[in-house]
Amino acid sequence: MLLEPVSTELSFRHDGDQLVGDLVRPPGPGPYPAVVFVEGSGPGGRDLGEWPTRLAAAGFASLAYDKPGSGASTGDWTRQRLTDRAEETLAAVRALRRQPDVRADAVALIGHSQGGWVAPLAASRSDLVAAVVCVSGPGVGVLAQEEYRLRHQLPAAGLSCTRPATRTTRSWCSPAPTTTSGSAPAVPPDSTNVSSPGCTAGSAVGDRAGSAVGLLGEGRHSAR
Repeated sequence: MLLEPVSTELSFRHDGDQLVGDLVRPPGPGPYPAVVFVEGSGPGGRDLGEWPTRLAAAGFASLAYDKPGSGASTGDWTRQRLTDRAEETLAAVRALRRQPDVRADAVALIGHSQGGWVAPLAASRSDLVAAVVCVSGPGVGVLAQEEYRLRHQLPAAGLSCTRPATRTTRSWCSPAPTTTSGSAPAVPPDSTNVSSPGCTAGSAVGDRAGSAVGLLGEGRHSAR
């Protein structure tokens, strides 16, 4: 049976936003090494299940916080670039280092999914980060990852990419051909081509997809 950890609310500021999270500590006396959780894409939230409890049982404090505009935090996470998220992560590290029962020399990052881009980026910008752990992190760059995703999801939405694009021009999407039953055919396993930056189309789905890829060119993460 795991010992019950101690949880308190911790808030800090970054870029005008008030960010609120839970600081979970081991039940014994500190100081402890600590981690900041760096979430993936989407609105997220500070409820990370058993992660904080298990880390506390291993002797680590941890901080998980609501993204800007989610939960108790102010701001708008959908307007953040990856660089914004990296700087926000470092603000969380500084807030954690100021806690008297946290070892300031031993604060690490655990990045999940999109956080697997953000955490190493944050660590590269500061010597405050002692270590980085990536869980289900990406193995390619942002553009390649998002293009792969869109080329699989757009056909399911009734769109298909018919013309490759260069870095200065986008390819256009058209309604995907249908089978005799009226449904779009499945995407063949070998049909993925990640050489173009994305697709746009005269529909809500296509417009949003094109906008997402455009934002990626600026280093901004897409909302999905």
